[in-house]
Amino acid sequence: MLAFFSILGVLKKESTLKLNNLKTSVYFLLPESGNSFSDQLYNCFGKLQNLTEELNIPSGRIIALTFFVATESRDQYQNYKATINSYIKKLYDTAQPAIACVAQAPENGNYIGLEVFLEHDLSNKVTYKQFEDTPYVVVEHKDYKEIYASGLTGIIRGDIYENSNTAFTLMEKILNAENLNFSNIVRQWNYIENITHIPDKRQNYQHYQIFNDVRSDYYNKSEFMHGYPSATGIGTDICGLVVNFIAISTAKNMKIVPVMNPGQIDAHKYSQKVLVGSGVDKREDKSSPKFERGKLVRTDEGTKIYISGTAAIIGENTVFPTDVEKQTLATINNIKKLVESESVSKLGDIQLVEKSNYSYVRSYVKHKKDIDIVKRLCEKHFRSECFQYVISDICRNNLLVEIEGLIEF
Repeated sequence: MLAFFSILGVLKKESTLKLNNLKTSVYFLLPESGNSFSDQLYNCFGKLQNLTEELNIPSGRIIALTFFVATESRDQYQNYKATINSYIKKLYDTAQPAIACVAQAPENGNYIGLEVFLEHDLSNKVTYKQFEDTPYVVVEHKDYKEIYASGLTGIIRGDIYENSNTAFTLMEKILNAENLNFSNIVRQWNYIENITHIPDKRQNYQHYQIFNDVRSDYYNKSEFMHGYPSATGIGTDICGLVVNFIAISTAKNMKIVPVMNPGQIDAHKYSQKVLVGSGVDKREDKSSPKFERGKLVRTDEGTKIYISGTAAIIGENTVFPTDVEKQTLATINNIKKLVESESVSKLGDIQLVEKSNYSYVRSYVKHKKDIDIVKRLCEKHFRSECFQYVISDICRNNLLVEIEGLIEF
């Protein structure tokens, strides 16, 4: 590992990273050189080393790495994933962070973008584990622990029902190994190939609805005393299904609060009329998406607000279905209403100025031509040093953009 990092050390520090907010745990790295996937991947790892050096954080504090890749075929995706795994093994050997490879193209035409989760607090113990060849990370705080797991999937062939069951079975095993259950999940990302696709018109099973039905089956095993997780359900080009999650054990002085937007119906309360297709296994009612609009976690160390994937939905209906600018503004307004909602403001010592600083803001944009519009509006209305833009299908055919984020203070 040290030898490989010394090789990376010869890479030129091509730009000064903006690191004013040292509290943040999330960074997004884009390559600044390289004409091939391998070259750009190598450049990203060089920037990752520069980042840890500038923050004076040991490489052993890297918690999770999610690679967003532009792919044209399933074989290419699998080759990219194999290349990434090879790099990871060289760098970290058995002490691997949580790893995921997502088939969503970065906005600037690169082959790759890299999202990094770091643990800044050196007093917290970081342990790298594996379950059935899937690496995951445990961060032990004074009174509780966090679990980071990524890249949960099945065979990469687009069978969403099979892959969903495989991913949730593995998730359940990892949680059980840590004496937790599904109710301990506070943040979940669900990357679903061709999310709105109905492969068989006769059976009328939509990919997203299949995933929601399977998720409900597994979630029904737990009692969600503090609400469902914050989550994103978003489309990908080619990778079947990829699931990432963060879970947390409870503690005496901890508050875990579902955050609701007064202008939106909770997604888990959606009516049947906005759910597409048929329920799997001949179930009478289709399952609603089991997530909260946001999730607030407060500990003695600070507060995090996980903002779910948010779109231009008022009540439970899409607005401005053909206008990306109006949809983006409606989405931004939904997020602002969320973080200013009663479920947050009733915790009286949270200051509005703090709430407006985002550790990261990620936008999923359906059409590449709309990136500049979304970027202009996001960077006007949000304060963050970590904006991310990827090209992705959204969970409804009439949605053009979806935005998520994280607030830490």
